[in-house]
Amino acid sequence: MAVVMYSNPILPVRINNSGVEIQSAVPAIVTRYTITSANDVPERDPKNWKLAGSNDGVNWAILDSQVNQSFASRFLTKTYTIDSNATLYTYYRLTITANEVNFNISNALNGLYFLHVTDGVEKAVRIIVKY
Repeated sequence: MAVVMYSNPILPVRINNSGVEIQSAVPAIVTRYTITSANDVPERDPKNWKLAGSNDGVNWAILDSQVNQSFASRFLTKTYTIDSNATLYTYYRLTITANEVNFNISNALNGLYFLHVTDGVEKAVRIIVKY
């Protein structure tokens, strides 16, 4: 079972079998995000995913998608840039659609870091997940 160990700033965070969803305190433009590989075995690493934004938590716009990603080591953090997003969203959802082996998808995410712009200033939301 996944438990959110840390969210900075404190935000509503939901984790389900396919990924994680956050609700921002204020609408923000996500410009980059990071994903950290699993702490123990490569089979748990996320491989394919989609990042989406929403303002109502129902209708989602895909902002980025990645396929066939791999991580060379444990706790390796990779940064992904979103050049095309200029829209403020209140909700962001990362959906992991595949990992290296058919593990429970929710076990594929070790850490997630959203870098966003609010009022012209880049800020960060960090989420650490423990299983």
